[in-house]
Amino acid sequence: MTNETVGGNSGCEGSSHEQHLCYMVSQGFHLTDADEYKALVRDPQFRCQKCGRAAKSGANLCDPVKLSRYQAIASEGFAGRMMKFGSVDELLDAAIIREIKAQELYAKMASMVENPWMKKVLDGFAREERLHQAKLEAVKAGEITLQEVQTSDLDVGIADNIEDSKPDANMDYPELLAYAIGKENASVKLYTAMSSIISEPELKDMFLKLAREEANHKRRLEIEYDLMTS
Repeated sequence: MTNETVGGNSGCEGSSHEQHLCYMVSQGFHLTDADEYKALVRDPQFRCQKCGRAAKSGANLCDPVKLSRYQAIASEGFAGRMMKFGSVDELLDAAIIREIKAQELYAKMASMVENPWMKKVLDGFAREERLHQAKLEAVKAGEITLQEVQTSDLDVGIADNIEDSKPDANMDYPELLAYAIGKENASVKLYTAMSSIISEPELKDMFLKLAREEANHKRRLEIEYDLMTS
């Protein structure tokens, strides 16, 4: 979890700042009242121009701006479930689950698209996610211990990026693209954060490469989304 000042966004001049997400997180509300916090960030319709958080209501943000339909769907992918991890194994398990679900998502999208080239791209993404899964499983098999990574380090922005929500069964192809863009964005943040807490050079490099590959997926999906919706 990223570090917050005690009052959240000190630049907020609103009279109801205690209702804003940045303040709530700074006070630990997302941990002590997780269900209520999830309700505030589920189905996001607004994003704060100061801290970047997304919320269902603009009243919970310091400087809200209305999200477009695409941005709202993408934000749903990493508004996220707040979690704390007690071990590297738990973190790796969450990342492995993400990769498995990404494979399923791209397989579904490939079955929906008519363009042979994009179908090939999506099938390729699924294969790459399988490779990511294998790499993470290999890291886990190497038994990284908490002597190498302290439990407190697992909060460095990672908890905000882990979630396991499912796309709506009725989503069409453009909506799935937007959803996948949000998922890839969250994966980039996750692997970048993981690289920052790992000291072993080979593993640090692996997580950075995973982040770059997910960023490439995100860029290709954004191009496809623009073509589909222009």
